[in-house]
Amino acid sequence: MTNWKTIGGSAAFITLMGSTASIAEITSQEVWNDWYQYMSGFGYEVTATPDVTADSVVVNNLMLAMPLPDDGGMVKVDFGKISFMDQGDGTVAVVLPDQKPIAVSVDNNFSVTLNYDTTGMSMVVSGAADDMTYTYSAPKVAISIADLMIDGDKIDTAKLDIILSDVAGQSTSKMMGLRNIVQAMSAASLTYDFALAEPGGGKFAMTVKGSMSDLKMDSDSSIPADVDFAKMSEALDNGFAAKGGLTWGAGGYEFTSNDRGNSVTGSSSSDSGSLKFALDREMLNYGGTATGTKSSFTSSDFPFPIDITIAEAAFNHCWTGRKG
Repeated sequence: MTNWKTIGGSAAFITLMGSTASIAEITSQEVWNDWYQYMSGFGYEVTATPDVTADSVVVNNLMLAMPLPDDGGMVKVDFGKISFMDQGDGTVAVVLPDQKPIAVSVDNNFSVTLNYDTTGMSMVVSGAADDMTYTYSAPKVAISIADLMIDGDKIDTAKLDIILSDVAGQSTSKMMGLRNIVQAMSAASLTYDFALAEPGGGKFAMTVKGSMSDLKMDSDSSIPADVDFAKMSEALDNGFAAKGGLTWGAGGYEFTSNDRGNSVTGSSSSDSGSLKFALDREMLNYGGTATGTKSSFTSSDFPFPIDITIAEAAFNHCWTGRKG
């Protein structure tokens, strides 16, 4: 079963982390209170030891935890220490640890720990208690696998490196009965490198490596208090809605796969692409485009290579007319 609540809460929290209104004053205590209330409202168990002074809140031992449905496991995010510092001009600086481990365990058969790296990130919150704007930038944001366990065995042959470079963005969070979050983010590039091989010299292995340039993302969402995405229909009836898009420039990838002697290799590139989505009580819509796509594949099952060129491609799906 898809755990919409965990996915929604995690994505929205990362939005606020990497997401600061305008001419007003806000205090470090108000920013910390909003973080705490927001994540608690998503169903996370928040444990922390805040140290409050006249111009700062230093939150030690900050841990977020949420059980997966049907006793399926647990998601934990260990932030260590986060500092909220009044800057004397009505704004608050948020100082995050460079690395934050994210641990996911499922049914005692699968666990993974990811390192979420935001070294060098600058984040400033401005506005008022019910209307906050997060402005942020970072030379890079990276995610990598620190540890992977499957059926009790440590998997040393897994690799995942995702790096966003020259990241900048802004996110506003307004309380208007519903919480409205509007965000825009850009990154000069995205690179990814994934590899997995069957332990003990097994017969399965695959690699995927690629990059995308000039990424731009925007979204607009309305979130009810104490939302439960495990009950999506109820969340939509209570006003949950979201829409957004992602665009990118030139990009491409290469991959290899070998399974019991059957091998496939290939590569693909494109000039640009986009994705969009919208969801509310009345409809679900998603679509995308790609231009200048060139792909090439070879397989041990075919005696000749396969080359594909597509000048422009697009898709769009929309479901409307929800009743009740």
